Amino acid sequence: MTPKRRFVAANTFIYVDDDSLYRQQELAAAQDLTQMTTSERIATSMDIKYTDYQGGNIGVVSNSAGYGMATSDALALKGGKAANFSDFGGSAIHEQIDTLFYILDTDPKVRVIFINCYGGLMSIKKIAAVLIKALEGGIVTKPIVFRCLGQDHSEAREMLKGYTEKYNIHIENNFDDACQLAVDIAEQED
Repeated sequence: MTPKRRFVAANTFIYVDDDSLYRQQELAAAQDLTQMTTSERIATSMDIKYTDYQGGNIGVVSNSAGYGMATSDALALKGGKAANFSDFGGSAIHEQIDTLFYILDTDPKVRVIFINCYGGLMSIKKIAAVLIKALEGGIVTKPIVFRCLGQDHSEAREMLKGYTEKYNIHIENNFDDACQLAVDIAEQED
């Protein structure tokens, strides 16, 4: 409010759901891609919700906005900082998950990848299967903290057990312990 008691919009933005952009061609054409990082542009092209954070060194893989935000907050409470926000959704295809792993592994500020997902619509086995292929293919080379619950999470953990030592994977059930472990690994890697 100004001294003359008028309201002025000091900071505004328009959010248009990506699913409706096909009906808003003028808005789609006006999008300024220079305001996005390369990682954000790659993620957007694969329909992954992804935002780079400044100063963080823990790459977060999440399949819901709530899990992503809770993970960032919990890492901060443990003295760490997320390098990104991510949400590939409950019906992600293999290529989306693989792309997110690639983005985080090639980000020089990321020291550890923290996979914190809930298997509701999507089986955790799917995430584990994509991770195994990414590890074997050299796409993921950084240490990983894997904390996933929900549909098929026990089977996913069994799938990953043979890869833990060779690929520096840490499987953790407890959320607080997983966050602390990710923070500790990130500090060791710096």
